[in-house]
Amino acid sequence: LHVYPNPASGTLYIDGSSDLADCTLCIKNTMGQTIYTASMQDVKSDFTKEIDISTQAKGIYFVELLSGGEKKVGKIVVQ
Repeated sequence: LHVYPNPASGTLYIDGSSDLADCTLCIKNTMGQTIYTASMQDVKSDFTKEIDISTQAKGIYFVELLSGGEKKVGKIVVQ
């Protein structure tokens, strides 16, 4: 999973592969509120997801990838 640009201000891009099938992608703010979620159940090849974050407040957000019982978390900054 590759998330860019970081810091971001308008569009956030997330690159992934079919290895992420049956996963859920979430973006949460520092209060734990989900601002974006997407299911990756139909992923059959490499992909790029574009997410408009221009309406989000400036600050730190967390990108979570949930797969089975495993969770991976990355941090992004919105300017």
